[in-house]
Amino acid sequence: MKIHALSQHILSGMLLASLLFGCSKQDEVQKNNALNVTKQNNQLQSLSAGKSSSQAYEFTNNFIVIAQSTNSLPADIESEIQKSGGKFNGKLNKIGLAFVSSDDSDFISKASKIKGVQAVIHDIRAQWFDPNENVVSQDLSSESHTGFPSPDDDFYFPLEWGMLAIDAKEAWAKGYKGNGATVAVLDGGFDLDHPDLAPNINLGISQNFVPGETLAFASASPFSHGTHVAGTIAAADNAFGVIGVAPEAKLMLVKVLRDSGSGDFSWLMQGIIYAADNGANVINMSLGVIIPHHLQEKTADGVINETNEIQQLLVAMNRVTTYAYQKGVTLIAAAGNEAIDFNHSKDLEHYPSNCSHVISISASSPIGWAKNFATDLDVPTTYTNFGTSGVSLAAPGGDIYPSVTGNCSVVIGAPCYAFDLVFSTGNNSWYWSGGTSMATPHAAGVAALIVGKYNGNISPAQVESILKRSADDKGKPGKDDYFGSGRVNAGKAVDL
Repeated sequence: MKIHALSQHILSGMLLASLLFGCSKQDEVQKNNALNVTKQNNQLQSLSAGKSSSQAYEFTNNFIVIAQSTNSLPADIESEIQKSGGKFNGKLNKIGLAFVSSDDSDFISKASKIKGVQAVIHDIRAQWFDPNENVVSQDLSSESHTGFPSPDDDFYFPLEWGMLAIDAKEAWAKGYKGNGATVAVLDGGFDLDHPDLAPNINLGISQNFVPGETLAFASASPFSHGTHVAGTIAAADNAFGVIGVAPEAKLMLVKVLRDSGSGDFSWLMQGIIYAADNGANVINMSLGVIIPHHLQEKTADGVINETNEIQQLLVAMNRVTTYAYQKGVTLIAAAGNEAIDFNHSKDLEHYPSNCSHVISISASSPIGWAKNFATDLDVPTTYTNFGTSGVSLAAPGGDIYPSVTGNCSVVIGAPCYAFDLVFSTGNNSWYWSGGTSMATPHAAGVAALIVGKYNGNISPAQVESILKRSADDKGKPGKDDYFGSGRVNAGKAVDL
């Protein structure tokens, strides 16, 4: 889920509102840089009355078979699937799920009769983040980063107000930088040789689940969502570029979405199980889609009731997230960018943030930070989903505020609202970006600091408890609609 910034391109799409600071890693990065301004819609497409589900997701000829058993599939499942007109493509036997494809229009009915099968549902293909944007680019001073107080030798650290908001420096000063923790980043493709990421990427355990694409980001778009997220979590402390919340944590990069942001639920499910089975302590999911619990659609063949399939999809997802949790993984996901009140949207499910044992992260932001470094860094963003029933914690996500106009004296020619977004790595460069996608890795980074402090010998329940007990209470006292149990605080978290 993102509101991101791209470099020197005019692309068709929705009206957007975000920013880029794109600096090629092949360049002398402290000279001849360009700061570009872009705008993106604050909200991803969401379902509501009168809208077709096809606007947010689609049914394909791929299917998920859910066994009655929660820890195994029927012994003869492969042969029975073939008899029903399906092709067996894979399985998660340990949680009773199988992935198949079929062109038989009656496949669900046939396969549902297999002994030991609870349900057969479509493997829904969703748009987990929106790649379309309108970009207005503008070349600015090569000295655009000067004028900020710089307490760190990673030269773009002064632009990372998110680290200031969560007191990351305080955790580092106490000796906690995430050493001993592995964070799985489930996302689109990644810039595998980015100098800020390469030192911390564990390629040996990284994996791609997207057919036809590679782990490496290969889109024509210059911005890489997965790279930005990974950098916020664990950009190396290497006197170069930016620094992540947990700069000594290891990154397990798991591609579960196309570079365009679309993907199948089965890819996400496989990615979660893979990460849990291969040593991840924390899983970051800066992605999401909203699907209603109850849905009927009119077609040329009559009314199709999709309610049961969608409810079974939640069953399957909850099996996956529960398995990872029981394997000792802390799961953290974006709460979403649709500005939906979860307390009053009971028929909508946001995947995966509303799934079992997942910590859901909303987004906060300053307004006019570049003009006033003392400004409040914890304003709820205009796009974040909210409601105590759907938000666990908050973290810096960034936003665009049109009221913040003019140029900032500390950055020649730079519109002030540029600096209210999150600054991190991107494909071949560093970018401003905003969304709950950017908030989530701040929280995942703090979780990695906690895991590292305890050398991995800590349960996800304990990690979540520390995250909540150490969070700064923002908004209304106690649990708040926008901040949940509070905005994460790295400095306090490592004290517990």
